[in-house]
Amino acid sequence: MRLFLFIPFLIAFLNCHDNPSLDKSTLPSPEIAGDTLQHKTAVAELDDAMRETSGLMLVGNEYWTINDSGNDPVLYNFDLTSGEVIKKLELQGVKNQDWESLANDDINIYVGDFGNNKGGRKNLTIYKSEITQLTNSSITNPQPLNFSYPDQDKYYSGYNHNFDCEALVSYGDSLYLFSKNWLDRKCKLYGLSKTGAEQTANLINEFDSRGTITGASLDKENQLLYLLGYNGIGVYTSFIWVISDWEGSDFFTGNKTRYELMIDRQTEGILVDTDGSLLISAESNRGGHPSLYRVPITQ
Repeated sequence: MRLFLFIPFLIAFLNCHDNPSLDKSTLPSPEIAGDTLQHKTAVAELDDAMRETSGLMLVGNEYWTINDSGNDPVLYNFDLTSGEVIKKLELQGVKNQDWESLANDDINIYVGDFGNNKGGRKNLTIYKSEITQLTNSSITNPQPLNFSYPDQDKYYSGYNHNFDCEALVSYGDSLYLFSKNWLDRKCKLYGLSKTGAEQTANLINEFDSRGTITGASLDKENQLLYLLGYNGIGVYTSFIWVISDWEGSDFFTGNKTRYELMIDRQTEGILVDTDGSLLISAESNRGGHPSLYRVPITQ
């Protein structure tokens, strides 16, 4: 067999055997729509205090975000019209190594400190706090939920791995992580308990997201999952996967449709708003200011 014919088979073989704990025969083929969704600028200039916005959360009628690596361990409540910060809440006694995602249920909020761009972290954590603390002047005694990946036995020092994560949702009695695979641009789904202080995540499934996933949001009323991402290192053209009709808690068994966005920014946070539209946040690395966009879901 000629070498150039052999190489694709070799790559396929390696991809199918890089994770012995995952049965690749169960993976559904994603549907790619190829359509482009229009967006509106909701806030052209968010307060610069949120210049590295990396996650969004809606609690009641309050909008919250966080900054990612190296910033203060602070939650920001902001005004959706002006983009100004209304309130800052510090999580006492913790650091922001690389906060990347926010989620909540009816009782608690969850801050994902699991950003791992270069693949070398061993202290992956989600901070859990009672939702009632959002009315306080600070958040005290956040509970760390420490975890590791069951399929990771090597640690890295560059963008040559599949163990980064920037997306988190709460669903039922569990938390779910969606990986940001730098190496193969796919996405793995992991499950975690909301109560275990030290855990090994459960690897549930994987699909070919064809880009790096940076955010997730659940529309629980309509049973829709939205995954936000962009197309690669230095290529920030964004997209959304819409997933529906999944089985149990394995979101990747559902129907998947991909939509392209005309947002050429480093989009990091996504949120289903009260009217069903999507809010998407972008860092300040392009355009000079952090920004917020709205995508009408009626499209």
